[in-house]
Amino acid sequence: MQTCYGVGGERRTGPLARTLTGGMVNSVGMGWFADRWRWSFAIRLLHWLSAVVLAVQVALAFGPMKGPGMAAMLWLPSHISIGVIVLLLTALRLVLRIFGPAPTRRAPPLAKAAASIGQWSLYAVLVAIVATGWFAYRPMPLMAPARLFGGLPIPLAPTLTGLTARDFIALHSVLFWVFAVLVAIHIMSALMHAIVFRDGVMSGILFKRPRETHVVADP
Repeated sequence: MQTCYGVGGERRTGPLARTLTGGMVNSVGMGWFADRWRWSFAIRLLHWLSAVVLAVQVALAFGPMKGPGMAAMLWLPSHISIGVIVLLLTALRLVLRIFGPAPTRRAPPLAKAAASIGQWSLYAVLVAIVATGWFAYRPMPLMAPARLFGGLPIPLAPTLTGLTARDFIALHSVLFWVFAVLVAIHIMSALMHAIVFRDGVMSGILFKRPRETHVVADP
């Protein structure tokens, strides 16, 4: 019988240990992080920077921009500027994700597929949110155009036949709530790995190295 000592120090035996170790009996390092156990520093840094910037963006959208009168228009330049930062961070993450190394995990194919679909869905919806926000932007008459970071003019998106700025605003809103659901699933999955499975997956995106996973063979 196989026994697996996970990153949390818990003792697992039998089929579960075989699942966590990919059916292999080895010394140290086998499991969800077999060879390279976490994401690169650049990806981890961009991940948490994106989380902070998105939190600020959401707070702005549901806080000051919901104020009375012209509050939304007054805060719109800041909202757009933060959106550009989100887009740049996402573009950098996509480049590193596509061309950079990823942790080598021994996980069931279904679990790996679900994680991959979830990650790429987050990227796709995030880019779509920024794109629809750009298409929705149309300066109001008699108002000075919004400027990025207080100085750069915002180029207007081309007009698409049959779709108005109001349509893009509605789509922008729907995509935000889709993104919110995906983020909630992402967070719940991370907490499951950290609290229930305790398999070290969560540590792959943090800045602290977890304890190793040891696998031994029982007599």
